[in-house]
Amino acid sequence: MHTACTTSARFAPVPTCVTTTARHAKPTRAPACNQNALTRTLSLSSRQNVASLKSSALMQRARRETRLSVKAEVMNITEATFQDEVMKAGEKPVLVDFWAAWCGPCKLMDVVVKGLDSEMGDTLKIVKIELDSNPDLGAKYKVYGLPALLVFKGGELVAQKEGAMNKKKLLAWLEELKVMA
Repeated sequence: MHTACTTSARFAPVPTCVTTTARHAKPTRAPACNQNALTRTLSLSSRQNVASLKSSALMQRARRETRLSVKAEVMNITEATFQDEVMKAGEKPVLVDFWAAWCGPCKLMDVVVKGLDSEMGDTLKIVKIELDSNPDLGAKYKVYGLPALLVFKGGELVAQKEGAMNKKKLLAWLEELKVMA
């Protein structure tokens, strides 16, 4: 009887044991003889392919996380702090974002607003107000749809817009209102 470890060349190098006997000329296949046979059959290129797939998956995850997590800190305010943060902001324009935790488009606008805050710096103050915990402010400024963006300048309401938009449209809207210096 003769036993030899070989690899299957059809798909991936999978080691199998081929046993032949003098009586039977046909080889019979059995599972791999041992772990060493499997290790020997993995070529260097297949190991490199596995490593490159792992590294590319990690890189894609890192890019996605940095794209979605913006480092800007937009202040969350309430009815109690609204007067100080928005109405007494002076001549600096204030963008107020009304949102709710259950609102899908509000989550999209969160990324846009934070990106705008990191880009604009000190030329525009951006605050967020959760509508569910501050319903009186929503009623006072007639916020009926979410997300809602309100622009204040000098303590006065300049403009109001409801619905999600991308960063380019938001910047165009703010430039149209001439609130950007």
